[in-house]
Amino acid sequence: MTGYERALGALTFHETDCVPTWGGWVVSPGFFEHVTGKSFWTNPRAVAFETYRKLQVDMFVECFYLPETPEEWRSVTDEAVTAQQRYGSPENVVSYVQSLPGPEAFEKEFDYEGFVGSCRSQYNRLQGELGPDMLCIPQFSCAKFIWYVDFGYQNYLEALALYPDAMRRLFDYTAAEARLQNMARAELVREKVMPPFFLAGNDICGNRGPMVSPELLRLLYFPALRRALEPLVDAGAEIIWHSDGYILPILDDLVSCGVSGFQGFQEEMGFEIRDVAKQRVRGGRKPILLAGLSVTTVLPFGTVDDVQNEVRRIIDSVGSGGGLAIGTANTAGPDCRNENLLALYRYTHRYSRRAKPGPA
Repeated sequence: MTGYERALGALTFHETDCVPTWGGWVVSPGFFEHVTGKSFWTNPRAVAFETYRKLQVDMFVECFYLPETPEEWRSVTDEAVTAQQRYGSPENVVSYVQSLPGPEAFEKEFDYEGFVGSCRSQYNRLQGELGPDMLCIPQFSCAKFIWYVDFGYQNYLEALALYPDAMRRLFDYTAAEARLQNMARAELVREKVMPPFFLAGNDICGNRGPMVSPELLRLLYFPALRRALEPLVDAGAEIIWHSDGYILPILDDLVSCGVSGFQGFQEEMGFEIRDVAKQRVRGGRKPILLAGLSVTTVLPFGTVDDVQNEVRRIIDSVGSGGGLAIGTANTAGPDCRNENLLALYRYTHRYSRRAKPGPA
């Protein structure tokens, strides 16, 4: 069974020879160089893809990350701090929102055919670079929640709490754009250019749950998200949501918007992947689970034995019946040990070939 076949089998809940692995969120130049023996900075994209091929990774996410300079790999925190200073108050955020065009403006100006062509060429290029043994999972567009990067956390969250009616326009604005983009992707699914599996999402939750109350999300955000995802859901596509933080309080809401799978699982926040596996999605089925080992505990600070124990725990607890792949819970930076990342990818295949997973 090829990696491509293994990925498709798992994502469609068919029997496979082992649990597949997924990649795309390792951002450690040293790891890529360790695996390939090549200088990462001579051709970052090519060296990274060669790494995943050498590790026999089965699926790769289109929304992948690679560092752009030796000093940088993620800069969202700095951006949010700068944005807080730039906007200065929730009232300034509201003024910006009120200046946005209405959703109808997107429909008039959106170059649908151009976007279809761009998605087609970008996806085909990436799938070609990965090779025939690795399935590329495309990304979807969603109504944007992470405006705290643009406005600063305090400005944004206070604006939502104090001026919910005015802030509704913000989510309607991004949902209109996302819906048009997802209509184009749905066309490519029907043409069988793209597979019917998509990964994306926004960081809505922190360590203790959603950043704003579920009630406010149901009022402002989830209706917009549902409209954005509807074209892909109607095309029969699986929507896999990147789930940072303590996400349990909004699982039902995300499913009601069309989400049918989850990725991430920061179990150090006080829940287990089994809690998510109990959730039922369209058709009463369990969700697709792109599981991952923690990039804040086991991968940077654990041993190879710890990594193997985590892989066994995940497979034994939720591996029954398919729908599972294993990678990193989030972006794995240079602090994650090379030997632990190697163990993650190699041991998943080796153990699951002989394991008999327990109940989901």
